[in-house]
Order: sequence, then structure tokens, then C-alpha cells
Amino acid sequence: MPVGIRDSGSGIRTLCVLCALGVLCAVARATTHAAPPKLDAANEAWERGDYISAVNGYIQLLNGPRGAEYVDAIAQKTGELFETRELTADGRAPRFSPDGRFIVYETGLETSRRTRILKNDATRAEVADLPGVSATFSTPLDEVAYLKIPDAAGHDANDELRAASEALDKATLAAQNRNQLTQMVAWLIAKHSTIVVRDLNSGREMALPAPDLLKTGLTFSGDGRTLYFLGARETEPDRSDIYQISEGSPRPALVVDAGGLKSAPIVDHSGATLIYVVPTQNPLRKPQPGAGRAGGAADADAVGPLQPSDQAVRGLRPNVQIQAQPLRLPSTFAIVDLASRSVSIVTGTAPSLSADGRTLAYVARSDGEYSLMIGPTTGMQTAALRTPARLDAPALSADGRRAAWQMMPRDDWEIYVSDIRNGNVTIDRRVTREIQHDVLPRFIGPDRLLALVGEPRHRRSYLYELGSDTGSDTGSDKGSDKGSDKGSDTVHNLRSDPAKEMEIVQFQGVPRLIVNGRAPAPIDRDSLLAAARAALPGAALHDVMWLDRYDSYYYDRRAELPLPVLRVRFADAPRTWLYVDPGRGSIARKEEHLTRLNRWLYHGLHSLDFPGFYGRRPLWDVVVIVLSLGGLASGVTSLVPAWRRLRRHASRLYT
Repeated sequence: MPVGIRDSGSGIRTLCVLCALGVLCAVARATTHAAPPKLDAANEAWERGDYISAVNGYIQLLNGPRGAEYVDAIAQKTGELFETRELTADGRAPRFSPDGRFIVYETGLETSRRTRILKNDATRAEVADLPGVSATFSTPLDEVAYLKIPDAAGHDANDELRAASEALDKATLAAQNRNQLTQMVAWLIAKHSTIVVRDLNSGREMALPAPDLLKTGLTFSGDGRTLYFLGARETEPDRSDIYQISEGSPRPALVVDAGGLKSAPIVDHSGATLIYVVPTQNPLRKPQPGAGRAGGAADADAVGPLQPSDQAVRGLRPNVQIQAQPLRLPSTFAIVDLASRSVSIVTGTAPSLSADGRTLAYVARSDGEYSLMIGPTTGMQTAALRTPARLDAPALSADGRRAAWQMMPRDDWEIYVSDIRNGNVTIDRRVTREIQHDVLPRFIGPDRLLALVGEPRHRRSYLYELGSDTGSDTGSDKGSDKGSDKGSDTVHNLRSDPAKEMEIVQFQGVPRLIVNGRAPAPIDRDSLLAAARAALPGAALHDVMWLDRYDSYYYDRRAELPLPVLRVRFADAPRTWLYVDPGRGSIARKEEHLTRLNRWLYHGLHSLDFPGFYGRRPLWDVVVIVLSLGGLASGVTSLVPAWRRLRRHASRLYT
């Protein structure tokens, strides 16, 4: 019996120990999977707009011993998680095929440059390895065309190209003539390369020789049967032309016989029109000695004749490389009607076609004003938007019913978008509010926009959900479910109004974060009044009033000054008035007796700046013009008697 009792007690103790261990394991597992208190607190601060507290909390977690565990959660919360997969350690010019089925990139240097095509799926299987560059797709026929580079050491080597390649190999990275040597190799590739069309299914290749031409800018027609390219003859440096070639007609033929210079063609998918920019220099001109300097930026046209111009990027060329720093844009471009072979020259820059080929957009400039011109491709384009701000890079949705563009309202480029109705923008909506440049917008769907952010050396791509109506304040729900997809927060949903432009200010030693121009909460009246008193210590207070509209001294015709403000008037010697902004806690304007008097005597009389009249346009404009004409007439009439008097005095001197 004693033994039995001892065994029973031992079993109970063992059972208790096992239960305790199980509870500890469960607690440990729950603790591991549950969000730690600090992360919860930081997330709550982020949700209520207290970004300073949230960011400080995130930084503490990331700098802690388990910081790597919080990266994904914090990145998803703040919208900055990017999952990447390296395709190659040596690549350039990455892009997708127009139908999205393939990934394309170039690898290698100079004469060893190649183009690799991969399947755009989980396998990333290699479809083709092409010994050349400038690949372009014929989606209907599953074909790709490219410029095949002669092997400098092979049987098809060209002595001229081989010598240039060897000279470049021997030059050091700091050599004074290295850029010129690079330009020469690129130019010789354009001269001696061969146009080749490859069937992606069978691997069959067909060469389309054009031995007498320098070649670049390959692009297929809408049906995929005709290949267009920019060509030029070495003996004609002042002329370049658009040629067409196909397997059925394997000799290059002029698309249109028009003199002068041309750039790489932009062809609409319907096959009705072709557009080219009229450049200021021949894109295929032969590099001259001394054209490049070590360590400096080489001439973009001379260095890379195989790279399409930035104008093509803004049109129908989704598979070309975007140039980070395009040259000064030419001021004219041409529209070619492929049916009649007629050419129309248009004054403007940055032409862009809708995918259906029916709508054209470009930028025109006149008298310091920029105009966004939109209309039918072969008809009359009208000014859909006029602005004194710099305007560039318009883009159209596939059906031409939406337009996006970059504009510089102040110091950096921002992206705007609008629906197009009857040739006019409805409501131009500002999409971005970055402190950096936002440039080169492109539609990748009716409600989704792609744009670049940052300086050329470190740009990133961002996606924006626009919603079905760009004139409303709400966007689409697409991509807004933050927990459904790890990468979903890389899509900026405009409905959620993401914090993109932040400014930190201080009020009485406490930092305040201004997000997209808005403060999280206004400062109370007593705190603002105390700050105003501290600005003028010892001054007697006259009165205090909240202003929710402008008065005769605190106003702005463009309505950019903040409202409401607290107006504090003092009974000091200069009779000071302070207008205090409750959002920033700062003095928005200070007025004294002399400045108020100057407002009426100078601005009032000089600019007719009177309440109830200065903001009434165009009445103010009409009155100013009439008075100006009256002053001009008065000046002219006063010259007549002065001239007569001078003539009388002059006649006396000579008589």
C-alpha cells in the first residue's frame, strides 16, 4: 500500500508538471503570435494621426533585439513594404511585353549586349536569349523584333566595329576619351546591326537586312505584321526617316518622304496614325572626337542611338526604357496619316496617344502660358487646360476619357488627373503631394495610375488607385484591404488620403505634425491668446475675435491663407494686430497702423485693391484696362502740344 500511495502521488505531481508546461507553452505561443504592447500603441498612434509618436515607437521596435520580426508588420502599416526577386545581377532596361506575358531586360556591355525574355509567371522560365538590343513585340503573332549585334570576335565581325570595341576595352574608366569611344561603339552597332524577327513559339528567325541604314526605335504596327523603325544614312547627316519593313516586303521603304530630322516612331494600335517628334539634332548622327569627357554626362543622343527617345515613352511604347534626364524637348512633332501618307506638323511637345489611337494629347506653350491640348488624333485639338505653371508629360487612358499630367505648382513636379468631357478637363485633381518630384504618369488601367517619384538617380515607381470619378473625394476600394495582400499597400488608395507631405512645427515647445497641409487638431483659443500676449509682452489688449472669413487686411485673392484665424488687437503705440493660425500655432500676419495705412494708399490706389471689388473678376480686369487705356490716351494727347512747342523753338534756332 505505501508503494501504491507513493506511485499515485508521483503521478499526480508529474501530471501537474505536464499541465504547467502546457500552459507555459500556450502562453509563450500566444505571446509570440500576438502583437506586443509597444507595436499596438504605435499602431493606435498611427491610426489617430499622431505620426510622431507612431514613428518613434516603430523606431524603438526596429532598433530592438527582435527588430527583424516587426519589419513586415510596420512596413504594411505605413505602406512601404516591397517584396523583390532578383532576376539578374547584370541587367538594364527592364520592361514588360505589351500583353504582360513576358519580362524583358538587357545584359552585358557594348558589343556583348544581349536581351533576355522570361515568362512573367512563378517559373520565370527563359523564353529567348537574343544577341542584340531594342526588342519590341508583335503581340498578335507572338513575335519579337530586335537589332542583332555582330559578334566582334565571330565570323560576322566587322573590322570597324572590332577596332572600336578593342579601343574601348583598352581605355581606362578615367580616360578622357572614354565617353567618345562608348558613343562610337553605340553608333557602329546602329550602323552594322541587323533587324531580326523571331517567332517566340518555334524559335525561327528571319533577318530583314537594311545594310545602308543606321537603325533604332523598332516598333510593330497594330496587327503585328509591319515593323517601323527610325533610319538614317551616314552620308545625309541632316536627314532621318521613318521606314517600314516586313517579312512579306523585306526591303525597307519610306513611310513618308518628308525631309528633315525625325525621332523614333510612335504607332497607335489601330494602325491609323504614326507620330514622330522633330528633334533639334539627328538622333543617329556620328559622334565627333571630343564629344565626351570622363566623369561627365555624355550626350544622350550620341551615346545611345539604340535607346528610344523620351517622347516615345509617353506614347504607346510600354516596352522601352524611360530616360532619367531627357534633353531639352523639341517644339514640334508630326502626325502621319498612314492611309493617305499625309503629314501634319504640330507645334507642341510631349505627344501622347490613347491606346485606341483615337485621342491625342500634347503640351503647347504661348506667351508664358502652358496649355494641355487634347482632341482627335487626325482632327482639331483644343486647350483642355490653361495654366501659368509648368506642364509636361501628359498621358491618356486607353479610351482617351481620362488624362494625367505632371505640373509644377511651386518648386517640384506633382501629378494631376481629370476626366475629359467634350475636350475639356472636368475637375483637375491633384494626385500627389510629395516633397520630391512626381513625374511621368502612365495609365495601366482605367482606374490605376503609375508614376515615378524622386530624383533621377534614385527614383521609385508608385501605383495610385483613382476610383471611378476623379472629380470626387473618394477613390476606388481596390487595394484598400491592407491585410489581404502583403504588397497591397504599395498601391496608394486616394480614398484613404495617405500622408505623403509632412511638416513638423513647434508650438510652445510641443512638436506638431502637419500632414498634407492639415493639422491633426486646432489649438484652443486660450493657448493662442497666451502665445499672442507673449509675442508683445506688456501691451494692453484691445479685443480678440475669431475670423472665419477674410477681413480688409487679412485676405488672399487665391484663398491660400489659412482660415479660421484668431485676430488679436492690441492697444499699444503702433496699434498692432496679430492674426494667429490655430493649425500651426504661428502668426499668419502682423499689421500695424502704418502698414494698414499703406494698404489703402498704395495697394488700394495702385491696384484698385478695395473690398468687394478686388476679388470680382472680370469686372476688376475691365476697369483696370479702361483706366490704363485712359492713361495711355492722356499721355499721347499731352505729347501733341509738347511736340508743337519743340518745333516752334527749333524753328527759331535756325531762323
